[in-house]
Amino acid sequence: MTAAGELVLRYIRQTETELERVRSQIEALKGLRTGHIRLGVPETLVRDMLPALLLRFHKKYPGVSYGVQVHGSPRLVEMVSRDELDVAVTYNPPAALHVKHVYEKLLPTCVLVPSQHPLASRASVKISDCADYALALPDETISAKSDYDEMFAKARMRPRAAVVTNSYELLKSVAIAGVAITVANPGPGEARTGHGYRYVPIRDARVKAQRLTICTFEQRNPSPITAMFIEYLSKDFEKLEKQ
Repeated sequence: MTAAGELVLRYIRQTETELERVRSQIEALKGLRTGHIRLGVPETLVRDMLPALLLRFHKKYPGVSYGVQVHGSPRLVEMVSRDELDVAVTYNPPAALHVKHVYEKLLPTCVLVPSQHPLASRASVKISDCADYALALPDETISAKSDYDEMFAKARMRPRAAVVTNSYELLKSVAIAGVAITVANPGPGEARTGHGYRYVPIRDARVKAQRLTICTFEQRNPSPITAMFIEYLSKDFEKLEKQ
């Protein structure tokens, strides 16, 4: 073969390779028209964040269906590790085999109080400032409990529990109602100050930020539709945090 022939052959082979790559991408895009996503979320995202996200995604990909599991983060991580979920959103996830965190953000820890509460007018508080007030606290099924226990221990503070529950939404509701204050962080996009309540940042070296992640099963790549959903979810978190 002449030098010119070798150049032509190399060009043909490169073209065939590129065509195969484009063909594969087209097939993947066709797959986005339908599909099923096994999604896990904590309770905090169920009321506002998730319905709005699903509505936007459904408008673009109406053929996609969803199986949604609502659990605490330890259970969600366990389900991902067993390949029982395609993707999950977690707060302060425990370490686990076969789980890959594809998105991560640190959220500020605050105390949630009614608007008329003595702490509501403060720019920030220390954890010891909460010692004089009854608290609504999570039980052991909520992943933040161990962090809160460590935080109170470091502050040499024995919290006075008025409510202990496995419902994060109940913790927030009783705080807003004035039954007890609670330690919490605003969810993605949630305002620091709203109708009847305020999240007051805790500025204290003994208090950790809360870790928000999106995780998947490490031993296989997500389907094209799941990968697109993860991209939508990640972008939503980024946009909401900037509002």
